[in-house]
Amino acid sequence: MQFDWLYVEPYVFALIVYLDYARVFENQQAALFYLAYGTWITVKYLIFMHSMVDQITSYLQISFLKVKPVSSKKTN
Repeated sequence: MQFDWLYVEPYVFALIVYLDYARVFENQQAALFYLAYGTWITVKYLIFMHSMVDQITSYLQISFLKVKPVSSKKTN
């Protein structure tokens, strides 16, 4: 997979800040854009971290979560 050096996120953030500064939209709309942008970045980060954990654990041949068998114990 080739490295993609062009990221759109800084340009989107700069555009939101500029439009907020120029008062193109209302305060509620600006807050919604900032919230949507933050959510977008958070989701992309979580997907990235899931991918990293998956790659590392598969390379090391370990499972991320191990479920131990539970023996049935009766407490009387």
